[in-house]
Amino acid sequence: MKILRYISHNGVIQTEEQNSIHHTNRAFAYGDSFFETMHANGMTIQFYSIHWQRIKKACEILDYKLPTQFDDFGEGLFKQIIKLLHRNRFFQGVRVRVSFYRNTGGYFYPTEQRLSYIIQLEKLSDSQYVLNKIGYDCDICEGIPHPKLPWSGIKTGNSLVFIQAAKYARKHDLDDCFFVDKNNHLIEGIASNIFIIKNNKIFTPPLSEGCVDGVMRQVILRSAQNIGLSIKEKRLKIDSLLEAEEIWTSNAIQGIRWVKSFRNSRYFHNKASLMVDEINKQNLS
Repeated sequence: MKILRYISHNGVIQTEEQNSIHHTNRAFAYGDSFFETMHANGMTIQFYSIHWQRIKKACEILDYKLPTQFDDFGEGLFKQIIKLLHRNRFFQGVRVRVSFYRNTGGYFYPTEQRLSYIIQLEKLSDSQYVLNKIGYDCDICEGIPHPKLPWSGIKTGNSLVFIQAAKYARKHDLDDCFFVDKNNHLIEGIASNIFIIKNNKIFTPPLSEGCVDGVMRQVILRSAQNIGLSIKEKRLKIDSLLEAEEIWTSNAIQGIRWVKSFRNSRYFHNKASLMVDEINKQNLS
């Protein structure tokens, strides 16, 4: 017997089969959309306040108007996600994706600024963040330019560059690959921010380099001192990877992934283990 799964479309809960998108939908026609992914654990959405601030920032940059049922603190959206978790009977680790798209109207120039949204859920194998047992093998995304735009820090519906990077990684038996700019400065991974650990310091590219303003990135930077690491946001070149003691990637769903190898270099994961423990101690919403 097929198990029904439910989504929420503009606050209306329906089965996945009931949902449909019209061909004039601007996310489909123009990529006029963005999304936010969150990690839920039971009835708690990890670091929700940071996610909500990022949603508001995306709307400000892209000139979107949030649905009127959402207040300044995002309580309306939070309650809808919790309601959907109950409806699906998902009480452990869950990946929450909220997709926002501008309502239909106009061609390249939109005649409507208001947003619609879809909330969808996917079970995760773990309720808390767990460090990967086997380290990642990584390299540079050769020949795939990263677009440095005013909205590069937002997860927009136009993800072709990351799709190409994921295909590159699969072709070359990599777990992740890193974008660099024309001067070989590091930017980010396929769906992650990059961190380099050396001499009890944690280095990561600044947002001005065009990387995503990741929620887990923010959590790591504000938690670093709790495990004895100082913080430095700076432009990093490929040589920085080769000289590192540890390399991490991060996102809100996986937490931290430690890198085992970059080209011929090998790395540890002692500080990565400490950071995962530190993050799991926090119960922020």
